[in-house]
Amino acid sequence: MLDSSLQASELKLLDGIITGSDEEAALVKAMRVAFPDSKHLYCVLHCQDNVREHMIKTGVELKVCQETLRMLFGESGLALSVDDFMFEDRRAACILYVNQYCPSVEDYLCTRVIPKLLSYCQTVGCALVGSSEMD
Repeated sequence: MLDSSLQASELKLLDGIITGSDEEAALVKAMRVAFPDSKHLYCVLHCQDNVREHMIKTGVELKVCQETLRMLFGESGLALSVDDFMFEDRRAACILYVNQYCPSVEDYLCTRVIPKLLSYCQTVGCALVGSSEMD
């Protein structure tokens, strides 16, 4: 009897677990296998580095790159949105800016970056308000 209640307690500990990583496919797959009911987040710092690297490779002007990164990851950036309304407002402003100054990266941001940031914000939410880790 003790054994089955212990197993139930161990399983309860795994409910709602959040895992995180960079975009290493093998690691992401292993975490999904090990923790099938978990929520997986991508590291925002790795995401920021990947966006910077992509923009540089695409030939985006440094000033435009810095402003885009600020709009995504800065103190008032998309990554620190505390609700869906704030996220949508910041997303729209960022896409408008990108369309005007560096349209070559819009598809990358919309398909690879923004969905990860939305998942991050919906999972972490207001716990990040006031954090300066990503600036």
